[in-house]
Amino acid sequence: MSPVTGSPALRVQYPRSLDRIAVRDSNFIFGTVGTGDAELRINGVRVPVEANGAFLAWLAVPTPSRDDTAEYILVASGPGGVETLRHRVRLPAEPFEGPPGAVWIDPASLPAEIERWLTPADPLEFSVRATPGISVSVALGDATLALQEADSGVYRGSLLIREILDRPCTTARDPAAGSEARDSALSCGPGQVDTLEARVVATDGPRQAVERRRYPLAVLDPEALPIVALVEKPDPVHGSSGVVPGRPTPYGPYRWLFPDGALGQADRRLGDRVRLRLAPDLETWVTADHVVVGEASGDLEARVGWIEAEERPGGVTAVRIPLDRPVPAHVEELEEGMLRLILYGALGETERMAYGRSESTGASELQSLAWAQRPGRLYELTVRLVRPVWGYRLTYTKGRSGRPELLLELRKPPAVDAAAPLHGRRIAVDAGHPPVGSFGPTGFFEGDANLAIAHRLAALLEEAGAEPILTRRDTLPLGLYERTGLAVRAGADLFVSIHNNALPDGIRPFGEEGTSTYYYHPHSRALAQAVQTGMLASMGLQDLGIRWGSFAVARLRWMPSILAEGAFMMFPRQEAALKTREFQDAYARGVLWGIEEFLRGYVREEGSQEE
Repeated sequence: MSPVTGSPALRVQYPRSLDRIAVRDSNFIFGTVGTGDAELRINGVRVPVEANGAFLAWLAVPTPSRDDTAEYILVASGPGGVETLRHRVRLPAEPFEGPPGAVWIDPASLPAEIERWLTPADPLEFSVRATPGISVSVALGDATLALQEADSGVYRGSLLIREILDRPCTTARDPAAGSEARDSALSCGPGQVDTLEARVVATDGPRQAVERRRYPLAVLDPEALPIVALVEKPDPVHGSSGVVPGRPTPYGPYRWLFPDGALGQADRRLGDRVRLRLAPDLETWVTADHVVVGEASGDLEARVGWIEAEERPGGVTAVRIPLDRPVPAHVEELEEGMLRLILYGALGETERMAYGRSESTGASELQSLAWAQRPGRLYELTVRLVRPVWGYRLTYTKGRSGRPELLLELRKPPAVDAAAPLHGRRIAVDAGHPPVGSFGPTGFFEGDANLAIAHRLAALLEEAGAEPILTRRDTLPLGLYERTGLAVRAGADLFVSIHNNALPDGIRPFGEEGTSTYYYHPHSRALAQAVQTGMLASMGLQDLGIRWGSFAVARLRWMPSILAEGAFMMFPRQEAALKTREFQDAYARGVLWGIEEFLRGYVREEGSQEE
């Protein structure tokens, strides 16, 4: 790290001025003094300064000076003089409290006025913060719900939708019925949303507080749930991936990757999240902008016909699965060389399965196909491959008969030369960010660090006989799915995304810095482990291990795909190192070694492979 001398010039890189931080107790602050020979104190606490003037501190969050604004006072002094900086940040909002002695309701604690789809048997749940030790109730039409104090000042309760309705919901508005009849019940169906008026009353007897809310609500008929299409909405920032991700909870991680165009049964909505019923005891949540509501409702069931496999150009084995309607589908990796395709809401009428070319030709990746019918109308197709999984994808197309056809494409592993594993291999090198990205104490942008390392890795790959494919060659922003799409179109064998790390508010940074590598699909784990080992050997930072993570670039299934977090931008010494050619080379050499070792290991396990 090059020493810097001179007069202090204070600058805080994080947290930004007047930004709202997420914690009120302790947090990190980092930036630069502008000189390495100054002494720095922040709110009276001495903070170490690196030779280049950068600093990173973990300090108590200042007491608010007014409202929610707190002030860090930085004083840097040295041979070049004294510099003082008042740096203000905003703290998390304090919980609402009414005037002393008053009865109050926290308006922010009431359920959000978002659109809901529920069946008559579903609960409408309420949670309210109000004056402790009083009575709180909610009037919903002709029904009244008394809330119970679960914690001090937190009141909860629920009632079933059918308890709110004074008669069953209507499946359609009858224009012949009188206005009173039409308005006396909530309508059924997501296309017929009514407004549920709620009046929340908190009282201690002589005093009371009242809040009113209007909740858009559609009541679904459980015997005729709406059938919706899963359609990926084009993202103007990140592009498209061809899949609609599903979550086990409304805001949980992605655990399903459904093919675009599948049909599903919707049984609940909460704002911008829609729940689909996959099986009697299995649901998934998708974002509402990926859901197109159709006219149809009721049962959703598909019949699976004969299955055929065929060899296609470019080393692809295609398994064609005809259905009479496109139901949600998902692929699971069971073990090396085995996949399980699950069709939700499907019944098997599969009398034949054709393997295409004879296995003796060595042209097919297929070893065997086997199907089974599981409870809950789950159709499972088990696919055994000759070699470990390299890549696959799942799409809906129009079959030869004009009916829907699910296409499972299996990618043949590349030919790897044991003596020169990188020779002829196409490696996608992705310089992570922009958009977004983290900064170091002196303002060095992660995207610029990643780009420099990616260019160096590309040069090393080329020297080793590989064909590098840089997804980003300049500082212009590039969407996440534009990156993966470019790699697929270019025929890349592997995808490696270069990043450098940061921490969220409230985590003490010291001891947390180091090197980690992320994967998503099991067939990418070995590549993650090899690259992690290579980076540790070349950079010598702390081993944070390989990790599973739901990153968009790691969710690419067509090839082994990983995301490397080589160093931490926020640590002064690591930021300074990332600016140097030597450290960029070390990062790149570690990734190069990992890629080569992964390919060499594949040869050791599988023997020589031929196109």
